[in-house]
Amino acid sequence: MKQASFWLAALLAAGFTASNAQASTACPFSAADISKALGVPVQEGKPGLEFSAAGMVMRDCRYASKNFSVMVKTSHYSNPAAAKDATKMLAGKLRAIPNDPDGAVIQEGQGDLTDPAVFYVRNGVAVELRVLGIYYKDLKSKDADLRDMQTKLAAVKRLQ
Repeated sequence: MKQASFWLAALLAAGFTASNAQASTACPFSAADISKALGVPVQEGKPGLEFSAAGMVMRDCRYASKNFSVMVKTSHYSNPAAAKDATKMLAGKLRAIPNDPDGAVIQEGQGDLTDPAVFYVRNGVAVELRVLGIYYKDLKSKDADLRDMQTKLAAVKRLQ
């Protein structure tokens, strides 16, 4: 509880405020969009928190499957050029997806708990797609499972 209070205070001190309105009523993708790319059924997305800070609004949406969920985080920038810097604060190594029209990258080397994650920027919106939970086939995650899920995330329909 102390840690949650600390992070909330840190966000507020950094200039983030919870939006007065409810979180966005619509998630950016349909369950069919996510299911098609991942090859497993997922429930329709459920909006999470919405934060705003100087010139940026961040929205979170979760699509649940049997063993994992897919988090889609969008950061809408009032200055589209600022969205290009969104990946500068990401931990680990960013591996470019060859020939990707949006310059998408895969986040790797985040430590022991590396989750499959893909980032791209389109029309002034930074998009993060991340799998949370048990996405691997056996009792232990393998590099092949991680790479497979990264490839599937990169195939999710892009934000329009």
